[in-house]
Amino acid sequence: MNERRRWKINFAIQIFNFAFISTTVLFLIVFYALWKIVTELQYSPAWQIYLIILQISLAGFFLTLLIMTYIVLHRILGPIPRMEKILEKIINGDYSLRINVRKKDIIRPFVDKLNRILQLLEEKAKS
Repeated sequence: MNERRRWKINFAIQIFNFAFISTTVLFLIVFYALWKIVTELQYSPAWQIYLIILQISLAGFFLTLLIMTYIVLHRILGPIPRMEKILEKIINGDYSLRINVRKKDIIRPFVDKLNRILQLLEEKAKS
């Protein structure tokens, strides 16, 4: 079980690293290409300002993409190993356990429904 959790955490880290590296490389390529365009003398100062604004907008877009990747990985994949551990104990017959996740986790509604099912199972097991 511990080995599986370690694998999932490593997998999440690899996904985040891939997203970070690919976003950074794509940003650098676009930034370099736009910088080459801006430094050309054939464009008027107005066009150069527009292209600089475009560079800043793209930087913001790539930063947002990176932050959203982190949030998705942290808020969705983070609770899964804990849920798996508790569900394994429930399968072995301990119906009194409940799954706890953070308030801002994306899978919170799913976990709340799972906890209601566990409560029903515990009530049926007692009667």
